Amino acid sequence: MELNSLIPDGNALLAMEPEDLAPAVLRTLNAMNSNRGHSDPDRRENISISNYCVGQAQRYQTVSQNQLAWAIGAAFQHLINTGMVTPNPFSHPSGWYVLTTRARALRTEADYDRYRHASRYPRGSIHPLIEQKPTPSS
Repeated sequence: MELNSLIPDGNALLAMEPEDLAPAVLRTLNAMNSNRGHSDPDRRENISISNYCVGQAQRYQTVSQNQLAWAIGAAFQHLINTGMVTPNPFSHPSGWYVLTTRARALRTEADYDRYRHASRYPRGSIHPLIEQKPTPSS
């Protein structure tokens, strides 16, 4: 799966905020991992941020590929900041990234939206009485 299959209009991609583009980037990264048969949790596909961003930008013909690569890179950085992508501790030299376990569980945009909604209220920030499920009145 390529980014241009999810967002065919390069101008629309450029208009997106990084946090709004990030779910589509994550879907393509998950597809790359799945296409290579990496279901083993100990085996993860190495991702080069520059190869990924430039490669995806080159699939668009009517918009500046440099601007697209920057926009995709910002979305990739958002995934790093939210713990979806992390540097591969086993790669030498550094510069390779892998999907985290959390990221690999978020396969659809709906999965990502549920995660994003839940993360607005970090664990421990809601009073325990509010967090409890309500019990029906007798």
